[in-house]
Amino acid sequence: SLFVKLSLEAKQKNPHAQEPYSELMSKIHTEYYRCDETFIDSFREKYSNALPPSWMLLEITSFGTLSMIFKCLRPGRSKREIANKFGLDDSTFESWMHSIVYVRNLCAHHSRVWNRVLNIRPSKLMNPQNQWLENADASNKRIFYFASIMVYFLNTINPNHQFRQRFISLINEQGHIDFNRMGFTDDWKDETLWKY
Repeated sequence: SLFVKLSLEAKQKNPHAQEPYSELMSKIHTEYYRCDETFIDSFREKYSNALPPSWMLLEITSFGTLSMIFKCLRPGRSKREIANKFGLDDSTFESWMHSIVYVRNLCAHHSRVWNRVLNIRPSKLMNPQNQWLENADASNKRIFYFASIMVYFLNTINPNHQFRQRFISLINEQGHIDFNRMGFTDDWKDETLWKY
């Protein structure tokens, strides 16, 4: 299972690498024991395993935990293959996942994001395999860069998504906002990534 693999990889690392792994396993156990999904209850009744198989656990895992799982994987083929599915290198993919967790948490706590300077900044994408921002001056400190990351991922996962249209419609309704403070470049609507 994935978690046995993580355990073996953590043991091969230096002692400082054990801390993130221990934190990850603690989060996984917490999410598992607080879950009340029927399929998890059935598993508990039928088996005495400490944890269910990874394919079941990933159904109940938070995005934050999923990000930690990827981070705890040892650099190498597994990480590269996952990131390559999204046309990214593993370092950029890890950074982008971490930034999604950060912005999601800001939104969940009703924090201001529209003109915020992001404390956790996603890596700048240098050699994209898929369509990305043509304007290299776009700031990764602002929410526009993050919104572009969401479009990038959605284009990869579901090319027929409606996020761009809905986002642009929302932007058009808010004409009084200074979009430069959100990191929007002057030519953002001309970006192929944002066209639909």
